[in-house]
Amino acid sequence: QRSQTEGEEYGKVIVQYEGAFFNGLRHGFGILTRLDIGTMCKGNWYRDRPVSGKWRITYENGQTYSGDAKVQVVEEQTEAGEDEDDQDTIGPVWWSDLPQSDVPPVPLNFRIKLPIRDGFGAMKYVNGQVYIGTFKDNMRHGREAPS
Repeated sequence: QRSQTEGEEYGKVIVQYEGAFFNGLRHGFGILTRLDIGTMCKGNWYRDRPVSGKWRITYENGQTYSGDAKVQVVEEQTEAGEDEDDQDTIGPVWWSDLPQSDVPPVPLNFRIKLPIRDGFGAMKYVNGQVYIGTFKDNMRHGREAPS
């Protein structure tokens, strides 16, 4: 396991990852930044995929979220190199360039959505307000926790 930085460009989606790798895959704690929109996500990875759990997300407008988040993987039926400009994705991941022995058991072409707020967490808004409570599918949900 080693820590390093790598940058990748997928059409208009530009990502930079800094963190742990294992067998050439992002694996362990890492920080992924969408350089094209300025969103940074800190959390755990497993075999090149972010893992649902505790995340710290800094959005392009300066808002920050710390807490439970879930990650969605969307299978693609597209070709490598197609223009990918989806604002809520990390970017496509293409396994076709890896030696067959290194290919993890995941779909050939897939896109990973940025982690979304889901569970208990704290959101700090640019105006200084803080919401501490539960989230469901990226939205406030239920009651706010007493401060």
